[in-house]
Amino acid sequence: MIEEFRGLSAYTDGTRLKLAYVLGIEKKRAQALIASGRTIPLPLKNVLFSFDTQISEDDFRLKHRDHEEKIAKIAEQIDLEMLWEMLDGEECKTFSLTDLCDFYFSEKADYSMSALFDVLCQDIVYFKQRLAEFTIRDSEQVQAILKSREKKRLQEEYEAELEPWVKKVLVSTDEEAIEVPEKFTSFVGQLCNLIWSKQNSDASRFLDKLIGKTPVRIKALEFLKKTGSIGEGHDEHLLLAGIRPDFSQKLLDLADELEVEEADRTILGPDFYCFSIDDESTSDVDDVLSVERLAEGKLKVGIHIADVSSYVVKGSVLDQEAQNRATSIYLPTGTVNMFPQELSTNRASLLPGEAKPALSYYATFDSDAEVIDKKIERSLIHVSEKLSYSFCDDVLDGEVEATEGLEQDLHSLHDLSIQLMEKRKANGAVTFNRPENKITVKGDEVTVTEVRANSASRALIGEFMIFANNMGAQYCLDHDVPVLYRVQEKSDKIVPMPDVYDPISFDAAIKCMKKSRMTLYAGAHAGLGLDCYTQFTSPIRRYTDLVMQRQLIAAIEKREFIYQEEDLLELQAKGESRLGEVRDVQRQSESFWLYEYLRQFKLEEVYEATVVAHLNGGLLVELDGIAMRLKLNHGKKLDIGTRLEVKIQEVDPKLSHAKLSLEKIFE
Repeated sequence: MIEEFRGLSAYTDGTRLKLAYVLGIEKKRAQALIASGRTIPLPLKNVLFSFDTQISEDDFRLKHRDHEEKIAKIAEQIDLEMLWEMLDGEECKTFSLTDLCDFYFSEKADYSMSALFDVLCQDIVYFKQRLAEFTIRDSEQVQAILKSREKKRLQEEYEAELEPWVKKVLVSTDEEAIEVPEKFTSFVGQLCNLIWSKQNSDASRFLDKLIGKTPVRIKALEFLKKTGSIGEGHDEHLLLAGIRPDFSQKLLDLADELEVEEADRTILGPDFYCFSIDDESTSDVDDVLSVERLAEGKLKVGIHIADVSSYVVKGSVLDQEAQNRATSIYLPTGTVNMFPQELSTNRASLLPGEAKPALSYYATFDSDAEVIDKKIERSLIHVSEKLSYSFCDDVLDGEVEATEGLEQDLHSLHDLSIQLMEKRKANGAVTFNRPENKITVKGDEVTVTEVRANSASRALIGEFMIFANNMGAQYCLDHDVPVLYRVQEKSDKIVPMPDVYDPISFDAAIKCMKKSRMTLYAGAHAGLGLDCYTQFTSPIRRYTDLVMQRQLIAAIEKREFIYQEEDLLELQAKGESRLGEVRDVQRQSESFWLYEYLRQFKLEEVYEATVVAHLNGGLLVELDGIAMRLKLNHGKKLDIGTRLEVKIQEVDPKLSHAKLSLEKIFE
């Protein structure tokens, strides 16, 4: 066979038929002159045949195009579908090129065979090819391929119409929403799915190809806002994370129709004095406090938690939505509740007015803050007052007068909370004193106020929430109730938290602490100084708290547990994933608006700062007052802890960038 390859020959490059002039055979390769005028070695398996009609080497150089055109004219007339139909029922048989040529042309002419091979090389519908051997596809395969090709053709026509409209929308500066033509509603719907469900589609791939380097989710969000498919005014970081800021009409209607579950409850009527302490703007109130003075200086403290389980049944549509959301989200631009407002800020919220279902944790303390009695029960409570942290701080500081009863209650609770905190500290508890910012955005204007994290009333509320959570966890441990405990192992090295905030000492203390985790098995929480701990006290705001509340109530009422251990582990995995996304959104949003605050109000302002780390080409410094960490480009390395004065020169919130200048180094 090798000797047969001589003169004008047909070969394949793996994709098409080509012509060459074979000069000879060397080392199992054909030395061939190709159309470009070069001589190349061709693997013999790629050489199909030599033509019977022989020409000279010079003729090939001058007239190879004539031969190619002759082949092309024959190829234009070939109907592969007809050949495929002629071979019906021969799916399992392998055909050579000469076999197929004989079937179709009833001859084996060189030019006909070349044309057929070239057409077969380009075919993806009727035949499968391996070099110069072919098998036919069955009818099912052919129909599937034809359907796919037609779909692709229609998609290409659709995208040819779509492209100019999408470009027009993206460059539009109109304030009014651009109307979406009916034929493009599917495209817009797919982009909505990209945002809300993170589902890639033909629409997202098309947009990605169209826009170039910009991340497709950012461009999709911009597009959807301009078409009115997503409303303005929502936090962009929230939307880019695929978290819905609102609820469907179905969920809103379900929340409106909720009724309280019938249960045995202790009635705490209007004469029972109790109050909440929260931020002034808070409307989703999870907890209220009460205090009763008993003989011999004893205090009976009630920590009353909203009984959300009375409204939301496991597995219901509202429950599934809350599970997907995992938590309420507090952003500078506003709050995104875990439940619709009707439930989270009205029916379940422990606001003054009508009676509300609650789960009441009672503990009786002696004068040494030792617990001598405790009880957990369901109740129906009339909340007396909604108080703010700032008001309660002023009362405790003696700057504002309150009713004698309230003033006495606040001081009693405050004194007791200090005793409880000291007991925890003696057991290794750590209290954090890093400054916190409350960032509020109204319109485009940003305000930043420092939160007194260690203020008397905040510490009071925090302490009694910790106490209630510990009390519930201990009950579950004592009664073998399956719950998710939050545990934290002791650190190998203890670095005390500074009494007065200092970023260097604070960082050193934090780095030594081990991460807390959730587990089915009770264990100590070193950071809180407690033997066991879980979270029950925010069922309006955290889904796992609602789950724990359901378990605890089932145990108290001696009913079958709502969740088994495998259910809790599944919920833990889903919840931790979602909470990680939420933390990222909160961090990104707060960072963006803090940069925006600097841009709006603090350009050219001088801040005192502390060097907290060395970076490539500069230093990481923390600004006093707002505890914000920024890079200072400075060639000289300064010691960690060095005190400086820096000036804000430029700020770009979108890039999370601020340019600082060094004004002074304190000796």
